[in-house]
Parts: sequence; C-alpha cells; structure tokens
Amino acid sequence: MKTNSLKNRTLGIISSIALILSMVAVALPATPVHAAALTGFIHSPATSLAGATTTHTDNFTTSGELPTTGSIKILYPAGFDVAGAELGEVNLAGVVAAADRFTLTVSGQTLIITNNGAAVPAGWITVEVEDIVNTTTSDDDYATVIGTFLGGYIDGPTTSNATFAITPGATFDPIKGPVRTTITVSGPGWTPGELINAVTVDGASAANTLTVNGDGVLSGTITVPATASGVCPIVITGDTSGAQTFATAFTQTTANATFTPVKGPVGTTLTITAGTGWVPSDTISTVTVGTVAAAKSLTVNSNGDLSGTITVPSGLTTGDKTMVITGAISGAQTYIDAFTVTTAAATFAPDAGPAGAVITVTGTGWGLSDTAITVTVGGISATDTLSVNGSGDLTGTITAPSGLSTGLKPIVITGAISGAHTFAGAFTVTTATAVFNPTQGAAGVATLVTVTGSGWVPNDTNLSATVGGVAAAADTLAVDASGNLTGTITVADTVPGGTHNIVITGDISGAQTFANAFSVSVTITLVPGWNLISLPLIPTNSASSNLASRISPAGSVYAFGSYDCGSKNWKYWLLSPGVGNLTTVVDGKSYWVYAYNQCTLSVTGTVCPAAPGPGAVPTIYQYSLCYMPTTNPDPDGWNMLGFKSTQNMKAQDYLAELLKDSTGMEFSNSKYTSLYRYDSATSKWISVGKTDNMTPGAGYFIKMRESGKITPPCD
Repeated sequence: MKTNSLKNRTLGIISSIALILSMVAVALPATPVHAAALTGFIHSPATSLAGATTTHTDNFTTSGELPTTGSIKILYPAGFDVAGAELGEVNLAGVVAAADRFTLTVSGQTLIITNNGAAVPAGWITVEVEDIVNTTTSDDDYATVIGTFLGGYIDGPTTSNATFAITPGATFDPIKGPVRTTITVSGPGWTPGELINAVTVDGASAANTLTVNGDGVLSGTITVPATASGVCPIVITGDTSGAQTFATAFTQTTANATFTPVKGPVGTTLTITAGTGWVPSDTISTVTVGTVAAAKSLTVNSNGDLSGTITVPSGLTTGDKTMVITGAISGAQTYIDAFTVTTAAATFAPDAGPAGAVITVTGTGWGLSDTAITVTVGGISATDTLSVNGSGDLTGTITAPSGLSTGLKPIVITGAISGAHTFAGAFTVTTATAVFNPTQGAAGVATLVTVTGSGWVPNDTNLSATVGGVAAAADTLAVDASGNLTGTITVADTVPGGTHNIVITGDISGAQTFANAFSVSVTITLVPGWNLISLPLIPTNSASSNLASRISPAGSVYAFGSYDCGSKNWKYWLLSPGVGNLTTVVDGKSYWVYAYNQCTLSVTGTVCPAAPGPGAVPTIYQYSLCYMPTTNPDPDGWNMLGFKSTQNMKAQDYLAELLKDSTGMEFSNSKYTSLYRYDSATSKWISVGKTDNMTPGAGYFIKMRESGKITPPCD
C-alpha cells in the first residue's frame, strides 16, 4: 500500500510538472533552431560622397517570416552618422507598406525597424533610410550587415555581398552664376595633404586655389572659365584621390545688364535694367568705364537681378567705351562698347547782358531725353526752359538772375542724367541803365519822357514799358549794336499820383526795373476863401515852406492852419513872410488854407511809406485820433482828419478800425459820432455818412467818442 501510494504521488508530481512545462512552452515565442542567411542582398547607392547627407537603400530576401513585433536590424560601419536617420519607404515584395506599419529606432550604429502589423511572409524586402550622413573617410569597400530578429535572429545577420563606395566629397557655393564666377568649395574624404593637380569646369581648365588639409578636407575656390555653358560638370583631380566628377555641380547663367541711356557726356548717370543672371545677393565691388573707375550704386537681389546706377567718370575721351562690372562672386563681366561718351556742348546767345536777360541755349551731346534740368549763373539759381530730346540735343532759354555783380560768370547746367556741366565765363553781366527826362508829371495828364541808357543786350527788340504798372507807349524805344538805349515813352494819364517804378522790357534783355523813377503829382484846386484840404500822398518834402512853393500862381495863398486835439492848440503858417509854428504839413491831417484867388496846389510823394531796407516790407503806419474832454463841451473829441488816398473810398472802409474790432465784428457804438467835410464853393458843412465816398484832396472834421486810430491803405 505504501508502495502504491508513493507511486501515485510520484506520478502526480510528474503530471503537474508536465502541465507547467506545456504552459511555459505556449507562452514563449518560437526560437529558430538556426538563422538562415539573407539572400539577394543589394545596397544603393553604389557610390556616394564623403560627408554627404544621403538616402541609403537595402534590398534583401528572407527565408523565414518576420513576425509581428519582429524587427529588421541594419548595422552601418563606424564613421557613418545615423543619429538623425529617418525611415523612408518599406517595400514588401512589391507592395509599399503603410507609413505607420514600421517604426525606426537607433541604437549606436544599428537601425532597428520594428514591424507593427501582421507577420511578413518570407520574401523580398526593400528598406529605404533617409538622412544618413556618410563617413568622411573615402573607401570603396563599405557594407551594411542586416538580419531579421525576434528574441534572436530569424535570418542573418548577413553582410552585404555588394559593397558600396564613399568617394571624396565637395560642395559648391554658388551653384549657378555667370562665367568668371568665383565658387567656394569644401568637402571631406580626400587623402590628407594631397595636391590638387587639375580642375575643369564643363571640360575647360579652371583657375583654382584648392588645397587638402591634414584631415582630408578640401577647401578653396574655383573660377568659372569663359567657355562654360549650361549645366557644367566639375572635375577635381587629386594626386592620390584621382579624378572626382561632380556631374551637375554648377549651372552657367548669362550676367545681363542693359544701360540707359547708351550715350552721353561724362557725369551721366546710367540706370541698369534687365540685369539678370548674376550670383544671388552678390556684392558689386568695382565698375570701370573705358578702364576708368566709376562711382556706382549697384545691388544684386536674392534672385540674381542686378539694379542701380553708374556715373560715367571724368577723364574719358569721346567714343565707344567698354564697361566692366565686377562682383565679389560673379567676377568681372565685360560689356563691349556699352556706352558712347559725348561732349556736352552748349552755346549761349547773347553772351552778355544785364540781370533779367533771356539767354537762348543750344547744345549737343547731352544724356538722351535728360530731365530735371537746373541752372546756375554765377552761383545763383536761374529760371530756365531747357530740355533735351531723344538725340541728346539741348534747347531752351535761361533768364539771368537778379543779384549778380557785373563781369564774367560761369553757367552750370545740371541734368538728372547728364550730371553737372560747367561753362566758365559763358556770360558777362552788364548793368542796364536808363535816364528819364522829365521825372515828374501831373495826374490825369499824359507825359512824354525821353529815355537814354547803356548796358542793354545789343540790338534787343520789342521793347515795352510800364509806369506804376500801367502800360506806357514805347514805340520809339530801341537798342543799337553797342547796347545803347534811346527813344521815348509816354506816361499814361491814368497813372495815379505818387512815385512809381518804370519797367522797360526787351525780348532779350528781359525786364529791367528802375525804382521810384517817375513821380505823378496830385493837384488840389483852391477857391477864394477858406478851403479844408488834406494831402492824398505821403509828401516827398513835408516842410511847409516847400508846400508853399508848389502853389500856382505864386502868392495866391495867405496861410495854412490846423488844430491839434492833443494839445488843443491851433497852429499856422503864414506864406509871406514864411513864418509860424506849423512848420510841416503831413498826410493824415486836414488843414485850413486861405486863398486870395483860385489857384492850385501840386502835391508829390508816395502812396506807401518807404521800406526800411532793400527787399523789406514797408512798416505799417497809423493815424491816431484823440478824445480829450474839457469843461468846454464843444471842441471835445474833434480831430482834423486827412484822407491819404488817390482814389475815392467809402467812409466805412477808410474808417473801418473805428467801426469794427480786429475780427471784423462791428462795435455796438462806433468810436466816432460825426464826420464832416467843408464845401468851399458854398461855404457849407456836409455830413459824410458811412456809405458816402471820401475824396482825394478833401479835408475832414471827425468827432470821436473815444480815442482810436486808423491805418490808411496803400492804394
């Protein structure tokens, strides 16, 4: 019994162990008894460049299936950088696997490509891996080692039976450009310290500075020869590495440039257009025109387009000139007979005359269709009508500016294209003189004036004249061959009283102004008895004795008198024997004049105050009116007011400052209450309303409500 019991227990234990072993067997993956070699092993590319980032592809055939979660292991030789590798296409017996079917991880030099899908049957597999950086050591016997794996190798590991080569590398910058481009070269994988025996570009020998250092790194430059065309292979031959060919390393382009204009004088600004085919972002170092260095403002954009300007340098002779534009990378690009240098010529007629003279200009050899012409004469800017046609012919006129001293003056003509051209001593400035006789006339009376002068442009034509802005007959004015002016002008009877400029204008001499050359007097008629008058002009000489001398007939007037509101005193002047305290007679006041018989008073002067200096604006002047209350109410606020004007004017306009404030708003109460004039013919006082005219030569009494002032016009 004991024996059977022991037997039974032993059998139970054995059965339990068998069951456990069977369960473990189910849980563990099947491990092949032995790994078969991969067959049909092909690696591409067969040759690639040292140090280059390359896509590598391995083709092989498995003898066993690749289970789910199984992997393909690819071992790369030392020196290859696989850290940044990316899985490309995986092809399973002609079917491209979905992008997420396999994933790539890196362990040292080994790429682990894991199957995330169903088991892959035995057969042909292609694995493409991108972004592998080749070793920098050249050799023709590199190979990868591949196997399929799950807990152990299923097939392999097997070394490729078709090795691949890593050849000396080179990168080129730029990869396109015109002939003579300087290409910067660098690349690993060369025999350390070897000599570069030869370089060709598109089959032609190329100048170079290539060297190989102790680490086998190639560096230096290559200059693209003039015969290169299209897509150019570059062949670099080392004395150890031999001839290494880079089949599509460089593409030759044509460095174009179109110049506008194509001819003109030195100083011409050329605009570059259609400048294609240059090395992108190149720097233009020099430009020569006919071997002479030229100023330039040229740039090359990122597309290789050249643009900007070139200034044709001085020192060039006339004729066709070759232009050379040199880029730091694109090299020297030659344009034969690209520009024709001309002489910017100009003639001036007349070559002498006063400021204001109109100078006719003709010339040749200027920049074609030049624009924005500016001119100076003797350093002073001058107005002009100059233009240049499509043939480079210059025409137009220049007006000699004011402010020039007499003597020889250079003329400088500047065009936007042609630049600045100086014509030394081109024009002689003279002084155009004129003497007038007489220099005075009466208002309302035409006056014949004889004119003589010198310094005018010889034989000037179509002379005309104005006096005080009013046209004067000038039919007899003429200038002879020596520049002498003779003839007469007739001052029109419409010229107002005052001192006026005379302007004489010739077709060539221009407008010549003679300041304050002629005075027109205003005549005031006096009747027997008392007359209330005022001066319509600012008198040339305000002395009472001078005014007395201008009465005709002489001895017709007894006295002048006026009342001063401020001092409340009367002042007078007795013409014979010429005594009194009224020593001056001025504009802005009115005066009593006692005449024995009818006579006239001739007043000369100006309508505006004199300017404080040449070119300055006359100072604004005003008349003050007072209001001085006293115990006697009658004279309070009365002022003797003059009317300084040669033209009729409404009282509300002349006295506007007594009626309105500076903004034009009317006062609720005007500053004056009454305005009167005295009619000498009837010996009556006439009230003058706001809309009534005040007349030249008449005097007025104005009663002020408060002090004020008025500003007379310059009519």
